[in-house]
Amino acid sequence: MVAMAESRSKHPQEPGKRPPLRSRLWAWTGFADKSLWEWVQLLSSLAIPFVLAIAGFWFTDQQNKSAREIEEQRAQEATLQAYLDQMSTLVLEKNLHNPDPGGVFKIDAHHKVNKAEIIARARTVTVLRRLDPNRKAQVLQFLVEAALVQNLPERGRPVMRLVGADLREAPLSSYDLHVINLDGADLSKADLHNANLRGASLNSIDLSNANLNGADLTWADLTWADLSEADLSGADLSGADLSEADLSGAKGITVEKLEQQAYSLQSATIPNGQKYEDWLLPAGKYGTYKFEPVFYFEVGEDWRFARPETPDQVFIDTGPEGGQLIFTNPRHAYDPSNLSELKELPEPENAAAWVSWFQSHPNLDTSKPVPVSVGGASGKRIDVTYASTPEDYPQDVCGEQPCVPLYTGSTSESTIANYDGSKDWFIIVDVGGETVLIDVAAPADRFDEFLPKAKKVLDSVEWKGG
Repeated sequence: MVAMAESRSKHPQEPGKRPPLRSRLWAWTGFADKSLWEWVQLLSSLAIPFVLAIAGFWFTDQQNKSAREIEEQRAQEATLQAYLDQMSTLVLEKNLHNPDPGGVFKIDAHHKVNKAEIIARARTVTVLRRLDPNRKAQVLQFLVEAALVQNLPERGRPVMRLVGADLREAPLSSYDLHVINLDGADLSKADLHNANLRGASLNSIDLSNANLNGADLTWADLTWADLSEADLSGADLSGADLSEADLSGAKGITVEKLEQQAYSLQSATIPNGQKYEDWLLPAGKYGTYKFEPVFYFEVGEDWRFARPETPDQVFIDTGPEGGQLIFTNPRHAYDPSNLSELKELPEPENAAAWVSWFQSHPNLDTSKPVPVSVGGASGKRIDVTYASTPEDYPQDVCGEQPCVPLYTGSTSESTIANYDGSKDWFIIVDVGGETVLIDVAAPADRFDEFLPKAKKVLDSVEWKGG
């Protein structure tokens, strides 16, 4: 009776009315009287089988994945071996290099193919689509060793062509591929660093994003080649034909180096995205469209854009061995006492302040300033030559040749520096509240020859609104 009284006191209800079915079922399970600790223990015991089940599923999935990978590798190896066996038969038994004349088909007056070549090419192009990059490289190595894809002197072409062949991402570093014919093949993202591609025929090849660091491309035919975003650091392009090639975004190469090495750059797209012919400046009048303050200028023959125009720099020159004319709206001047840390100071405010800054620089020899006028804007000119090498000069700015970094625009690419063996005229003019520095620079022994050309351009300058 006591227990019943306590129960009624805990669950008061109207006389004669039964508890709801939900409450009665909950009480029947016995869960209603469980303490918090008992609930924790119960849930823990229920979770263990669930965790074990998940772990079992994961382990099984990993085993299945591993098994699938092993099976895929076996299938790849079997595909490669079958291909090598078939090609060996074509080479040895069907005399692929010198096929039966009865099996030769004449395409036109200059081109003939044979049945064996058609079969060999079809099998090669098909199998390359099914293989991983490492095995693609093995296929190419076989074709090279079998002398099937090189331009043969007696034929003037390879035994078989690889137009459309999928050699993407193939690891071909340090491979000997000289005089190979890869016209029209896809080698995007391939690793060809230090590869020997001397004299190779690479017409219309896709080498976008490829690693060609240190590759030998001397006398290679790269007409219509896609070299966009490729790494050409240290590559040798001496005598290479780059007509119509796309070098947009290519790394480790400059237009100056391309001009020095390449046989032709006709209609090529240079790394800054411009057509080579557009980058050259035909004689005539030009106006800036990014640089501030806006100005117009006129050039004669042999001038070109050395860099794309930016809001703070216009850089034209007369070639790698010629002179430079650089208009800069400077944002910072380097601190002469701390060049090793590339510390930048706010630029001097006007022409007089810039003259004083040049004269006080410990690594420069300067002349007395003289008054000048450019496009009606007055200012001063000071002659500057290299006096001494700064301690710990910044190699990321200067490159291999020591220099004295002077001032920059908004990016490090617009840094103006003075080099040993060069001579500079710095002309500082104030244009509508903006200070513009004009660097007339050339190798010291050719400065007098370059100066009249630079003066003609400067005499033609017209500041917008000036």
